[in-house]
Amino acid sequence: MAIQQPGQVKQPVQQTVTPQVKPIQPAQNMPAVQQPIAQQKTSIFKKWGFWLIVSLIIIGIISALILIF
Repeated sequence: MAIQQPGQVKQPVQQTVTPQVKPIQPAQNMPAVQQPIAQQKTSIFKKWGFWLIVSLIIIGIISALILIF
């Protein structure tokens, strides 16, 4: 029993170490590829999001004025 217990303890340790190592490798490769694309998308979304919010506010004001008058 004393020999089996250390073996059972070592296996979960290896299982906890290997999942930590595997996600790090794609995580290092992915940002290098997706950084310029992500920056372009965020800039486009920021520009369009700003204009969408402005247009929604203008439409809301116009519709409110129409409803009031």
